[in-house]
Amino acid sequence: MDIFIVGIFIVLNVAISWLNCVTLGKVWVEMTHANIGTKLLAWLFALMPSIGFTWSYLIILVLIGYSTNHLSAEAATATMSLGYIIIVPGLLISGFAYMLRSWAMAYRTRSFTHAGVAGWNTFAQAYNTYNAIQGFGPAFDNVFKFFFKGKGKKDQNTLVLALVLLALLGGILTTSALIKHYAAQEPMPAIATKSPDVSSSWE
Repeated sequence: MDIFIVGIFIVLNVAISWLNCVTLGKVWVEMTHANIGTKLLAWLFALMPSIGFTWSYLIILVLIGYSTNHLSAEAATATMSLGYIIIVPGLLISGFAYMLRSWAMAYRTRSFTHAGVAGWNTFAQAYNTYNAIQGFGPAFDNVFKFFFKGKGKKDQNTLVLALVLLALLGGILTTSALIKHYAAQEPMPAIATKSPDVSSSWE
């Protein structure tokens, strides 16, 4: 039952991250050719699907490593904790960018829909920040005990680091590939052409 729930979580996480890449791909070219603030927002928004894919890959790698006895229970816990420590700051930063963007949209449009989105994003950011603060302590404790208190063997230490880096690299590369794929499918905006001024021609 637990594996079933984890499987559903991974599928949903990947699906949401994929949809975020589709949305970003449709506006990526325009955003990255706009002013510096819009460019920064584009990269901050890209953090969200990167984190989603990274977390999903990390769970899969840990499950495989633990089920094949390559990871001990302590090593599996340390791997997830180290991944948590690495990706949560990016999640909070990206969420903060989403929140500020929704505030700006609500202020500009003064619509009920955008106000509702801004309210939800504000609540989600506050909730995520609270949980991050609560989770960082135990995560740091798990990692510290594993690497510096002799809880993990040398080969396990290397494997933990390798799995986290592999998941992180996979998340970044997947996000980059998907955004580029969907950006390439978007038609380029039409270039306005100016009709020749015949009135100034030589008679």
